[in-house]
Amino acid sequence: MDSFFDTLHDKEFIFAPKCYMTCNGGCCHNIYAKYFKFNTSSEVILPVIEAEYISLVKAGNNNLSNHSKVIYELKNKKKIVVYLIKCSLNGICNPHSLRPLICKLYPYYPQVDFDGNFLGVKPCALFDIFYKHKKNNFCTITHTAEEEFIKTFDKNTKILQQEPIMIFIFKALEYIEEALKKYTYKYYGKEVYLDEMNEDEKYNFFAMQEINSMTLKAYKNEDFINKMQNLYDVLEQKYQDKFCKYFID
Repeated sequence: MDSFFDTLHDKEFIFAPKCYMTCNGGCCHNIYAKYFKFNTSSEVILPVIEAEYISLVKAGNNNLSNHSKVIYELKNKKKIVVYLIKCSLNGICNPHSLRPLICKLYPYYPQVDFDGNFLGVKPCALFDIFYKHKKNNFCTITHTAEEEFIKTFDKNTKILQQEPIMIFIFKALEYIEEALKKYTYKYYGKEVYLDEMNEDEKYNFFAMQEINSMTLKAYKNEDFINKMQNLYDVLEQKYQDKFCKYFID
């Protein structure tokens, strides 16, 4: 479909080759499995858009067959196809260079504006947004992610920040975070954080989140829907077919 994702196969964005030794490979398996009622597997779910999926398969990644495919429809009826890949490799990926982009970026993605200008970093795993103090996150990379780290991350991810479809993805992730926080805080009537919960509270928290993952209620509101449509409209006007080719009617 497109060659942009082909150019990422030999790219790395986070350089912490032995970080798994400090967190028991927490990002490569479902560390919250015991709290869920349905999603009790140790597999992680990796979202990739169709263009990236095709690129990885074409390049020789044969570990992506266990997936579901969802189609997200915008207000203007344009659709984007997303593959939710279930991965049980626990970080033992072969070939390692053909990991999905979310694996190469974890624990962050670059926060950008509509022009792709770097604004900072955001957590790229859904539940990482519910840690109040980064030192309590299981990912030890986050513990020392200070100014120098962020400068390096900015430099390493320039190729992503300047690509229209990646601007869309990064902004969409930002809107998803905002919507999920708003939904969760409204449910509890206050801000809540995993690192301030006891075990019973965590079970209740993940029960609520699991239901939302099936109903997507957090995202079925006009504010989120309109933000996503505006994002598409702005990028369509700026980049035209370079951006629009990733969407179907």
